[in-house]
Amino acid sequence: MSRSASESDSAKPRRSRVRLWVALAAAAVLLAAGGIAWRVFFLRSVSSLAGVVSPSVAHAALEGDPSASRAVANVYLERGDIPSAGRWFAAAAASGAPPALCSYGIFRWFFSTKADDVNDAVKTLADSTAAGNAHAPATLALAYLTGVGTDRDIARAKELFQTAASRGDSSAAGSLAALSGPLNEEEALTYLALAAARDKPARAMTALGIAFSVGDGVAKDPRKSVACLKRAAEMGDAEGQYELSQALAATSPRESAGWLRKAATQGWVGAEEQLGKECLEVGDWGGARNWYSLAAEQGSIEAAYRYGTVLSRDDPEKGMDWVVKAAKAGHPEAQWSMGCYCRERGEIDGARAWFALAGEQGHEEALEALAGMPAAGEGMADARARLEMALSVSEDARRIEGKAKVEDALAAGGIALPGGVRLPMVPIRAGTFYAQDPAGGDDKGRWVTLTRNFYIAKTEITQDQWHAVMGTRLSDFAPPPADSDKLRGEGDEYPMFYVSWADAAAFCEKLNAMGAAPEWYLFRLPTEAEWEYACRAGTTGPYAGDLDEMAWYDERWKDGSPHPVAAKRANAWGLNDMHGTVYEWCQDWYGEIAGFASVTNPVGAKTGTHRVARGGSWNLTAPYCRSGARFQYLPAASDDALGFRVVLIERHPSR
Repeated sequence: MSRSASESDSAKPRRSRVRLWVALAAAAVLLAAGGIAWRVFFLRSVSSLAGVVSPSVAHAALEGDPSASRAVANVYLERGDIPSAGRWFAAAAASGAPPALCSYGIFRWFFSTKADDVNDAVKTLADSTAAGNAHAPATLALAYLTGVGTDRDIARAKELFQTAASRGDSSAAGSLAALSGPLNEEEALTYLALAAARDKPARAMTALGIAFSVGDGVAKDPRKSVACLKRAAEMGDAEGQYELSQALAATSPRESAGWLRKAATQGWVGAEEQLGKECLEVGDWGGARNWYSLAAEQGSIEAAYRYGTVLSRDDPEKGMDWVVKAAKAGHPEAQWSMGCYCRERGEIDGARAWFALAGEQGHEEALEALAGMPAAGEGMADARARLEMALSVSEDARRIEGKAKVEDALAAGGIALPGGVRLPMVPIRAGTFYAQDPAGGDDKGRWVTLTRNFYIAKTEITQDQWHAVMGTRLSDFAPPPADSDKLRGEGDEYPMFYVSWADAAAFCEKLNAMGAAPEWYLFRLPTEAEWEYACRAGTTGPYAGDLDEMAWYDERWKDGSPHPVAAKRANAWGLNDMHGTVYEWCQDWYGEIAGFASVTNPVGAKTGTHRVARGGSWNLTAPYCRSGARFQYLPAASDDALGFRVVLIERHPSR
């Protein structure tokens, strides 16, 4: 039955709940349909848009360009201004462009309160689906699933989710799995909301599995929990693999162990800690040291303490370093150990201070030791203050302070550069990925593990950022054509190009020299492995998503040029323009990759004549923009398709 004023009162509460769940997914679906990277406001003049978008983007939106209008609508939708979003979606749809019509249909289905509008939106979505649009089928499936705007038809909903999945909609693939599994319709709809809102179906399935495990929002059901976690684990979600291993520990220990190791291989700290503990229990000191070290490097205080105690067997000095690190970070057992160490050395004040810290966390042995110590000339508060003063000037304290400064800067919009310019960066967690490029005719592959977290620029370095650091402009590298006073692709929000590898390296050196990086951190170009790991963002195919939505490419014959950064959809980790736009220089010398052996923290050839570039560019066809595609250039090379982005890494002392 189509939605109308004749709905029974008893159906309305259930329909309201369904619409509530669907509303949670609305913003993500619409943002995926229109692209979220443009940042503009719905204002009536170009001058009002100054400082927010470039004049060219402002003119495009205000002069009726449907893509720009959809971008404005998406920003309003993201900010919760539904009326303004609706006006811009309607303006885009007035052009008659199929993508704009689809976006307007999705918007009306989610937000319109009029039955006729919703029914008409369903018709628009059906037309868009028939025309091959990638985003319409998933929303049309929700209409059939809920019976809002059309007759309820679960089988039809499954067919549409299948269509959406085949067109590259990642959340639709997970939604189809949910509908095919042991979930009722309301539970499946809960999952759909999670999947769409995060655009990460595997993570959403993990969340649903945990919800069934503890009874959060759904009835507690261990069987359904395991079913959901198994799907998430099979889709490659590390947390899902870890949670599944815990759920199966009592009933299927062999399968549990397999999933635990897979989660640890992907860098899940809880799994690394558990494997370290299991190795320790059977006397495998080497295995314990390996797993605890990986977890400790990712910031686990518990792992830092355990790693220190294990390492002390072979290297007491380095082992003590890690115990001290855990103690300073607040681990009570490590603080107790440090108290004992100081007491044995006759350092009574230090022992008293460490025991006091552990005692404040309820460590009984520390409290007993503190009570049994001779009275001191100063109170516990004084001892604690003196210890904290000592910690404030220690290496580890400065390193922790440096990380806090990085996080504060990113929260404020990015690393501060001269002239009020910011360099937005995205944190990337250590992990493992499978490097393979079958689309390029290379069936060889290998597992690559990166053991250290890092930050990478959200976009290629822009001309504005380059000028803030280096003081030069694009026109200093290449003269404009005879018929124009500027180069195509010239502007503050465009990527910096015509830069050689040496130019890019000099930019990093200047950043470090001017103090843009906090103490214990430095800027450099990404290694080839870091670049590909960040580009893939957990994906395994040729591209990190729908290439048309994510990249500028294949514009050689369109009188093209580089485009403004972040004008296309970001990958799953929030990085823009990893495919296409301009090639990106990497730190490595170019060398052939031989063999299938797994590697850890690879840094390329030891020497060579060419440097690596990745990502493809605006003037190349799609195959050259693959995640795994590799290119080599002389370090002095530069042209209108060569740029770069930077990474920020922690300096590690030579332990």
